[in-house]
Amino acid sequence: MDRLPNEILLEIFSYLSQRQLLRLQLVSQRWSQLVRSPPLWKRIDVLAAFADVPADVVVEQLATFLDGSLVECLEVARSPLSHRGVNEIMKSFCRVKTLSLTSYHRSREEGICKEWTVICLRSLRLESCFGLNDADANTIATCCKQLRRLEVISCCNSLTDRGITSLAQSCRDLEVLRISASTYVTDRGLAAFADFSNKLKTLELSRVDDLTDETLIRLAGASCHLEHLALGSATKVTEASIAAVARLCCKLKYIKLVNCVNVKVSCDIQEAFNITVTTTDIPAMGSTWYNYLAGAMVQRAMVLLPSRVNRA
Repeated sequence: MDRLPNEILLEIFSYLSQRQLLRLQLVSQRWSQLVRSPPLWKRIDVLAAFADVPADVVVEQLATFLDGSLVECLEVARSPLSHRGVNEIMKSFCRVKTLSLTSYHRSREEGICKEWTVICLRSLRLESCFGLNDADANTIATCCKQLRRLEVISCCNSLTDRGITSLAQSCRDLEVLRISASTYVTDRGLAAFADFSNKLKTLELSRVDDLTDETLIRLAGASCHLEHLALGSATKVTEASIAAVARLCCKLKYIKLVNCVNVKVSCDIQEAFNITVTTTDIPAMGSTWYNYLAGAMVQRAMVLLPSRVNRA
């Protein structure tokens, strides 16, 4: 093995987990230098790499072992890290482009990202982060103005329209927006994206109960690039706004409706807007997006495919 060139060893190392890479650094000084190579650490899964390591040691290893400016993707899921530890990592990895926090619970007072300084973030996913509050949203809005993708999933404790509006005002280049089961986010907060975000290509809103036809039409009118629309349990949305979306969004590829009980796409609407309707059974626990739908094991979903031909 010692006779193998660095290129061959790096290729072998690329098939190993980051946990195994950390062990390899103990083999020799040469291997220790090789396992620090940037291509091996562009994406870090904190849970996988540091599952059995105390939080303080994790922070120390990440800060001293790697050049944080080279890390592009960081995932923290059900992590043993403390609140302070995550904030320390954020300071060290200020150039990360993709960040995912899952099942990371903190109190309302602590928040999730009070001390973030991330400035290059392009994609942010916050799922089941029950300490997320408006102050966190303001921090994200200040530090992450270049966001292209934002997913706020089941962060329902403290996030309100004020925080959502702050995100909409600052993150004006968003292309993907997913919001699910955020109890205190209402029609008013969502309307802010219609006022400030005109580059949306994917919009998924699930269990945002206050969404109305008026706001959905405003979102569609402001998002001329919209390609994918998915709504779940939007009980106030009717076929009137769905027809408007089909008319206003010339690039639209499909609309998914799950448990939108007041949407009844009539034959007249289908003919007027050349909409093809298919109805399928979607397992509630199948894909990630449907995990947030309460109710029966099987949800009834309607998929609308607006025709690109002869659209008004």
